[in-house]
Amino acid sequence: MPEVRKLVVPDLLEKGNKLVKEGKIMEAIEAYKKAEQFDLTQKVSVYSWCNLCWYGSIYGYAVEVMDACEKAVTLNSDPAQDGWLRDARGVAKVFTGDTKGAISDFQAAAAWYEVEYQRLVGVAKEADQYKSYKLQRQNWINALSAGQNPFTEEEIRLNPLER
Repeated sequence: MPEVRKLVVPDLLEKGNKLVKEGKIMEAIEAYKKAEQFDLTQKVSVYSWCNLCWYGSIYGYAVEVMDACEKAVTLNSDPAQDGWLRDARGVAKVFTGDTKGAISDFQAAAAWYEVEYQRLVGVAKEADQYKSYKLQRQNWINALSAGQNPFTEEEIRLNPLER
């Protein structure tokens, strides 16, 4: 029986990843929970938790995915990825009303995007994207610091949440 469980887990994880991209957030959460229950040795990846956090937040499930956001950040063992993970958690924190936490996460994300920009400038075309993301996060920090929500419907329509 344990062997069957080990075979089921990768399918559940793949299903969860697919459901996240389809915007079926609650179903994705269930798939990840089942995967964790079936086999504790096969973990949901930090990347999967982060995607659930990001897409869950922008699809309106920030409260429901906050645990995934925290897992993405706390389970991360690669400091080079910390900013990207905190970026996703920052979005969730905006939608759950944690302005101070969101600002802190976006500051870390903006610093990370700057480091990535400096690392890639002149080497890869993605460098300009990182600079753009950094400026967008700085605008979010400024809006939050002024007591404004940076994610108005018009702002999201004009500048979709992306990374």
